[in-house]
Amino acid sequence: MFGGTRSKLKHWEKAGLITAEQRSGILSYEHTRKQGKLVKDLATVAVIAIFLGVLSLVAANWYAIPSNLKILMHFALNIGVMAYILRLDGQEKPILKDICLVGLSGLFLTFIALVGQIYQLHGDIQTTLLVWLGICTPFIWFYGRTYTIALPWLGVFLITLYMNLFFYLDKTGNDDFASLILTSLTFYLPFVVLLLARIPWLQEHKPGFAQTFHRLGLYVPAIMATLSMFMFYEPFPEAQYWGTQVTIMAAGLFFVSLIFKPRAGDEQESTDLWYYLLVSGIVIMLPFCLPSLESGVLAAVVFVGYWIFIAWLGARMQSSQLMDWAIRLVILRLFVIYIEVFGGMLLTGVGLIVSGIILLVVLKNLGRLVAVGRKLVRYEIG
Repeated sequence: MFGGTRSKLKHWEKAGLITAEQRSGILSYEHTRKQGKLVKDLATVAVIAIFLGVLSLVAANWYAIPSNLKILMHFALNIGVMAYILRLDGQEKPILKDICLVGLSGLFLTFIALVGQIYQLHGDIQTTLLVWLGICTPFIWFYGRTYTIALPWLGVFLITLYMNLFFYLDKTGNDDFASLILTSLTFYLPFVVLLLARIPWLQEHKPGFAQTFHRLGLYVPAIMATLSMFMFYEPFPEAQYWGTQVTIMAAGLFFVSLIFKPRAGDEQESTDLWYYLLVSGIVIMLPFCLPSLESGVLAAVVFVGYWIFIAWLGARMQSSQLMDWAIRLVILRLFVIYIEVFGGMLLTGVGLIVSGIILLVVLKNLGRLVAVGRKLVRYEIG
């Protein structure tokens, strides 16, 4: 690690980015900062070894331990971790505290499982997760701060939400109604979390939660839009609530156009987000507006057009990484189109050879193709 830093600084000095004095100062600072790191690492290894030793002893004699003592020991362990979190409260160690919160959340889950095992409580997994959320959420939201705890909490929250919805909607026996509720919820989810991420209190006191909500709200529309295009390969008949589904989605897009519409004086980022949400929403809604249409051509055209749009947004935001990934997806999708059109050729030896050569050529020149695509996108913006 340190050698890598030294090499980078040497290259930066040669390039004129830093002076020799700055290079020496950085190296001196890094050397001082890393002093004692080996001792701390070895101490950490020793503590982990002791913990694993105690854990193995308990596991080896688990069946010999009385049930009430098991619960008492687990409860004491939970209290110990909670006490340590309280001790960290107020200190400038938010990541360490959030790691402890993740551990405490796991201990709460194993405690619920232990109680259920001992007293033979036959509960469903969705109910168990719901109880776990009810216990852990107050601790997580009161003491948590960074994405270290926000990300796993949000993941478990969404899993619990959908599992309980699947469970109770399945009891209705109406698949069309269940599909209406689940699809509508998923459609509105990114817009809701983006609004939550804008809450000033959340941004100030819970920045990790705000960032996690914001990233989820950005990633989900692109994923949903991409997956929705595959619905054109297997058309579905008009469901009982087809009109209601389209109306709910259209209403969502209408409110998005109003709520996220950039105001005078807003930065370009607000305009780009508005474009992104509206176009993604339209692409998601398209298969529901054409439920009986089977068209691989339309699926391919929409896919390519959508990701060219994403590349255009990346160029506007000066995000080379986003633009390059979008162009790569377009190139790979064009190769898939070749497979779809000439799929019969793959059943022959010549077809396999030609397809393999084309794929190798595409992969070898992927960087050049991306560079050409990048120039075309920037040319369009210019």
